[in-house]
Amino acid sequence: MAQQTFGEPDITAEHIGERWTVEVANYKRHGRLMREIWGMQRDKCDAVSLLEAVCSSRSVVLHTDEGVLDVQATFAAQAKCEEVTQEFQKWIFGDPERTQVLVAEYNRRFTSLRAPRYDGSKLRLPGRSDHFVSHFYQRNAVARIIAEPATLLDHVVGAGKAGTMLMATMELRRLGVVRQPWIVVPNQIIEQVGREAAQWYPAAKILLHCRRPAPVHRPIGSQRMGHRHRAPIRVHRNRCRPVRASTASKPNSTSCQLQSAESDRTKKAVERAIKTAQERSIDDVELSTAEWVTWYIQERLHEALGYVLPAEHEAALTGTSHTASQPTPALATEWEQNLG
Repeated sequence: MAQQTFGEPDITAEHIGERWTVEVANYKRHGRLMREIWGMQRDKCDAVSLLEAVCSSRSVVLHTDEGVLDVQATFAAQAKCEEVTQEFQKWIFGDPERTQVLVAEYNRRFTSLRAPRYDGSKLRLPGRSDHFVSHFYQRNAVARIIAEPATLLDHVVGAGKAGTMLMATMELRRLGVVRQPWIVVPNQIIEQVGREAAQWYPAAKILLHCRRPAPVHRPIGSQRMGHRHRAPIRVHRNRCRPVRASTASKPNSTSCQLQSAESDRTKKAVERAIKTAQERSIDDVELSTAEWVTWYIQERLHEALGYVLPAEHEAALTGTSHTASQPTPALATEWEQNLG
């Protein structure tokens, strides 16, 4: 398209590392088509540079020599980018044979997959207590967990994620998908999850792991955990070791991109990316991980509730009044004496 539209047969395009590079010799960037019709009389505003920006979805913003935003020139450059985009669309559908090939390739890459939607209304969930009525999204999540190797339950606080995990665990064990499912939870809620598991499935044999560390010479709970336990619940020690990703083993790694790059600009960009990746230390990874975990566990949950207590949020949803916990009448006298 660039060769035919800009009248320059030596234009080359390269796509490496999620980035487009459109190249042509500098002395060929000053023609009438390059600077007047499809470009501008400014540095890095020729037709090839604007086409590269459009292909890479990069905004074109121009400044004066003093570093001040040049509004008129920026609007003019963006208008040229829009003209290049429209010409590219005309070029695609200008040749029926080319249109057929490009449309087929587009459909193969972007419209051949459809996100699955699971319906858990048909699940029987044998063994579950009649005192609990699962919501539709809980059943759909259970169906998704059964069908997929990994599932994220991105629900708000109080939506019933624990019940969803318990139902999914029991179904996976009943269907024979897994032999011994485990639920790994933080230290402070292990008793809570174990209590809820007994409430959801009263007849199930569930192994609740204690907090006492096991001897070093054997795995935790290896002797006490047998086939008779359907859903062992293990405490999570909150000890994570960051793993440095190795780009050498990836087929689309930066090293492979550097070898396949033909343009000098692309090679320099890949070399800068490799240097930046090598300079990143393990401390940066640990700090970023800790910041994300803090946001995910604390700030995200409080923000979703509007910075109110979970009990108050639940009362607002159900329409019931929330009252502070008070001592039972049998213990009221003793409680008042202790206060005195």
